[in-house]
Amino acid sequence: MSAPSLQFSYETQLGDLADQLRSLLRKAFPIVAALLGGTAAWLFVGGRPGAIAFALLSAGVLLVLHVWKLAGTGLPILPMMAVQHLVAYGLPILVRHPVVQFYPPEMVSRAGFEIFLFLVSMTTGWWAALQVVQNGRPTAHMLNIMVDQGLDGLRRIGFWLIGAATAYQALSAVGLLDPVFALLPAGSFPIVFALVSVITSCGLFIESMLLSSGNLTGGQRTAFWAMLAFNAIISASGFLLSATAIVLFSVAIGLFWGSGRIPWRFLAVVGCALAFLNLGKFEMRGLYWSHGEGEAPVESTTLFNMPQRYAEWVEASWTIMTGTEEKTESFWRSHQTEASQKSGQSLLLRVNNLQNILYVIDEMDTGMVRPLGGKTYTIIPALLIPRLFWPDKPRSHEGQVMLNVHFGRQQLESTLVTYIAWGLLAEAYGNFGPLVGSLVVGLVFGFLFGWLEKKSTIKPLLSLEGFVAFIVFVTVANSFEMVASVFITATFQSVAPMVVIGAFLVRRVSLRPA
Repeated sequence: MSAPSLQFSYETQLGDLADQLRSLLRKAFPIVAALLGGTAAWLFVGGRPGAIAFALLSAGVLLVLHVWKLAGTGLPILPMMAVQHLVAYGLPILVRHPVVQFYPPEMVSRAGFEIFLFLVSMTTGWWAALQVVQNGRPTAHMLNIMVDQGLDGLRRIGFWLIGAATAYQALSAVGLLDPVFALLPAGSFPIVFALVSVITSCGLFIESMLLSSGNLTGGQRTAFWAMLAFNAIISASGFLLSATAIVLFSVAIGLFWGSGRIPWRFLAVVGCALAFLNLGKFEMRGLYWSHGEGEAPVESTTLFNMPQRYAEWVEASWTIMTGTEEKTESFWRSHQTEASQKSGQSLLLRVNNLQNILYVIDEMDTGMVRPLGGKTYTIIPALLIPRLFWPDKPRSHEGQVMLNVHFGRQQLESTLVTYIAWGLLAEAYGNFGPLVGSLVVGLVFGFLFGWLEKKSTIKPLLSLEGFVAFIVFVTVANSFEMVASVFITATFQSVAPMVVIGAFLVRRVSLRPA
């Protein structure tokens, strides 16, 4: 199933892509509705725990998709949120996650209603924004080289961005950037890291669109895939797969928007690779992240020892996947670490926001813990100040820390080692309690998503405004575990450097009529 072919050019607007996605959604909606309805019926007939919650979740998702396919005009953040919630809250029910068995059925059903209310509220807020927000101005800030050279300039920009990101990754992996960062003011690294992440995502996005629309030569296609593989391998070498997932998701979006077809083969290969490596990542963290008191520091991963580290990672994942008893001495030692208590956790168990909302409902009901009253939201303005200007500012995960400490999931000291994720819905419940949290926070985020969609609809995808919208979209896609402070801070850190630097490379142009 595919959308109509898009005549891609540097003037392609976000509204053009929305038309493409709506066409695909109209065809797919009956199938999606039948699948979700059939799955809910199967859960009910089988007496499976969480059947009511899954039915409510499905109803909320279908409502979002139906409304957006009727009225959506631009950036599809709202349907992305619906799909994200379906996965993060529905998978635990489908795979019979232990958390669904642990809590009483009526509590799981209450969680399902909170999810439904959150999705309905987001849809309402989004719809209200479309009605009251004015369209964006019929101008945009286009990169000079694109205006002068069209697609040839666009190809150059894409490869320059990917080349710069690849060079940074390579220099960082061999330790040549350490002296440079030592000379920079404290707090510079997060800014540089955010800028490199934006450059990587934008460059790969541009070239993947050109590739899938048939605008790259054979040599350029080979160079693209080689640099993508290199960047993905480097970014995952620290045993954190989230950054790699963002890079690969940027490519998936580009492949779809450039061709109008869902890149099933790419998604299948990437999904299998990430799922496989996810099995052994806690083993590797146990080996190379933590060490006992008095032990020598663990050697960091560099470009030179990376092949050995990946060989160990593959062996760890294969051992866990196959249940092989023979383990190397290093892997056996890693089983003794706290981190390896999570070893072998599959992606199906890893993607689970249902446990968070159930936990906070239980703590308020049985533990009589009072809500925070919005404290995790009031700290957001302070977190937007760059650490370069305020070295002692609170951590970007401060909202998450407050929730975990207040509701007894962590001691303050343990938050210096690891964070326990929450997600937007559980955070809303933890701040304002039942119904109110889902309603208020859903309305606010829905309105913000609608505002951005309305303002960006007529903007060219490859304008400065289009790149900002794309970065927000990618951040939303990766936000299922984020609290609001992390989400907003991550978005700001990515967008601000791009806007500042881009201001010197663009010119203001008038747009074609919508």
